[in-house]
Amino acid sequence: MRTIEVAQDKNKKLIVCPTKTCEDIKISVPVEVRTNTEIGNITLKCGGHHIIKKQDKPQSVSKFEIVQEISAEIPINFITEVEVKDEHVDFDVHDCK
Repeated sequence: MRTIEVAQDKNKKLIVCPTKTCEDIKISVPVEVRTNTEIGNITLKCGGHHIIKKQDKPQSVSKFEIVQEISAEIPINFITEVEVKDEHVDFDVHDCK
């Protein structure tokens, strides 16, 4: 403990108790993220009538192309779960360097 006299008044004394502490602090917050998808029932619908396109051909070969419009409805759910757990604080109190 140090005693320091105040210059303006010699009858007063100011007591100064200097101290300090040094701490290294680490804090962590665990976080878990889980992601998944669920695919629902797929629905297919044919649009209109199919179209047959004939192509030029030699006598012994049959050539054609079939065109069909198909509409696909695919329900997808994107699922994400985030869990934040309790934080952890670690103090290391030590002498200052």
